[in-house]
Amino acid sequence: MQIGDRQLFFNREFQISIDVVLIDSTSGVVNFDGGRSRYFTKDSLSSFQPFTEFNVHNFFLDPKHYLWLCTMDGLLLYENANLRLPPRHFFKGLEVTSILTDREGSYWMTSREQGVFWIPSFDFQSLLRPEQVLDARRVLSIGKLPYFLVFGTANDGVFAIDQEFNFSTKLKSWNQVKNTKQMYPLRNTIYTSSFHSIKEVVGELSVSEIGQRVHNGSFIKELKNG
Repeated sequence: MQIGDRQLFFNREFQISIDVVLIDSTSGVVNFDGGRSRYFTKDSLSSFQPFTEFNVHNFFLDPKHYLWLCTMDGLLLYENANLRLPPRHFFKGLEVTSILTDREGSYWMTSREQGVFWIPSFDFQSLLRPEQVLDARRVLSIGKLPYFLVFGTANDGVFAIDQEFNFSTKLKSWNQVKNTKQMYPLRNTIYTSSFHSIKEVVGELSVSEIGQRVHNGSFIKELKNG
């Protein structure tokens, strides 16, 4: 195998299973028996470096130059095949055995436990908050702040997620905001139909009551005079 201006040879005398994927003309990844994965460059052909703790079944470098690792514990994605950054982790707890993409850009993935998956896009996220904290099935409204998305519910208050799709613990008194049917974002503040404001200041979220709450509101709208 040509790696830059050097040749890479593998000794298969002992019938060891070896899979190799070239990331570019000077580097790549190799997978040995038992899922032991290593990274190599043309300058380190004699000392391959480990880059993941997961046991890997297969590699796949797609046309977008995304490197996929099919592992014993889900699917790992290295965007732009950059192994220096942490990967995105999909299907945790599922043993993924292979993946490929078709002409339409969809992905086909196989697993040991649940057969074949057809995935049109990995850009969609499914977000569920633990039910012991919030019944996420009763979400009524959504509002956007600079670094958070805020969701209003029927009777369990509001909750927020950050830019990494992690549920935020920075929203104080989130359970005070009941039956939030609509939200109106205005700069760094969201005004809700339940007569509250949710404000973001330096990455922190807080809730305040606005005015005297007489009735439950159904919608909220800004007037021209503010």
